Amino acid sequence: MKQGYLFKHWLTTLLLAPLMPSVYEFIFVPISGEIIELVDLYPVVFFYSLFFSLPTLIVYYIVFRLLNKGHVHPLLAKAILIGMSIAGICTTLLILGRGRLTETLILSFSVASIVAGCIFSIKSAPEAVGT
Repeated sequence: MKQGYLFKHWLTTLLLAPLMPSVYEFIFVPISGEIIELVDLYPVVFFYSLFFSLPTLIVYYIVFRLLNKGHVHPLLAKAILIGMSIAGICTTLLILGRGRLTETLILSFSVASIVAGCIFSIKSAPEAVGT
């Protein structure tokens, strides 16, 4: 499995998540309780996301290494890693406190994690035979 998947998944999740509520509002209806859009605070949200996601990233890395060492099927590994990422998102945001936007943030980071986890390939290129 490619180790680059781990960092692509993490960074793409952090980059996409603040945009998700705006996309939702554009397609459906305004989110109640949201005074300032996350897009307006994009640099701040991204910086704090980097910091608060580090514990989950460390656990994610350890699980990734264990799955790679255990030769787990790539699709199963992807599902486990995405699920673990969502569990980390929920845990982190619930530990930080229950505010008006907690559910919005959990949903936006979770959707971003699913999208990011699915768009990147986790499999390494097959090794050439005889080289």
